[in-house]
Amino acid sequence: MYHSFDDTDWIYGVFPNELKKQIVYLSKNYTIVPLSMIVEYAQGIRDLENKTFAITVDDGYLDTYSELFPLSKKYGIPFTIFLTTNLAPQEKLGGFERPTIKQIKEMSDSGLVHFEIHGHNHKYFIDCDIPNELSKEIEQCSEAIHQYTGRKPLYAAYPGGKTNEHVIAMLKNYVDAAFSVINGFVQPNQDLFSLKRIGVLKNTTFSLFKLRLTEARDWEEKFRVLFNRK
Repeated sequence: MYHSFDDTDWIYGVFPNELKKQIVYLSKNYTIVPLSMIVEYAQGIRDLENKTFAITVDDGYLDTYSELFPLSKKYGIPFTIFLTTNLAPQEKLGGFERPTIKQIKEMSDSGLVHFEIHGHNHKYFIDCDIPNELSKEIEQCSEAIHQYTGRKPLYAAYPGGKTNEHVIAMLKNYVDAAFSVINGFVQPNQDLFSLKRIGVLKNTTFSLFKLRLTEARDWEEKFRVLFNRK
């Protein structure tokens, strides 16, 4: 799970030079598949070999187009953008420039990039209190993605990772699965609306990145919780 690829100190970003190292490492050592195959694995209807991953990017910034997309084309690696479809720069999203509709269409038309729901305004779904606000936030996002790409989105990621039973019940009217920000691996026959991911941040060293792609990821999480480390 990525967000931006930039040279600022924003914790949710990754330095572009680190991204390149990570993508090269993934392309040489792992099988990278479309997100749909991971969901099918979670549904228990597809087998996947060990060392299989999907790449996701939340929000959708211009640097996804300028930094990750060229690497995707070079190495033939698919990825998914959980897109916040209000494309204006937002302070809560780091103030970064967003992609244009033309660039979104170009990525989609490549066949390597899929776009899924992340809310129209990146408002936390649990904070949508006005009547119909939650359904509007989801529908606007879904309709914009359909308009931009010609494809109806099938999945969602919770803005900020925040969700509850009401949000999940609403999302089930629109998508087949939803992804959290909880660190961990996807397993067969698990809850399709709390699928885990492995977060990559500015402070994720290359050694830690490689560690988190292995079963040691689970041990790291246990030690982090035990010692209350961030």
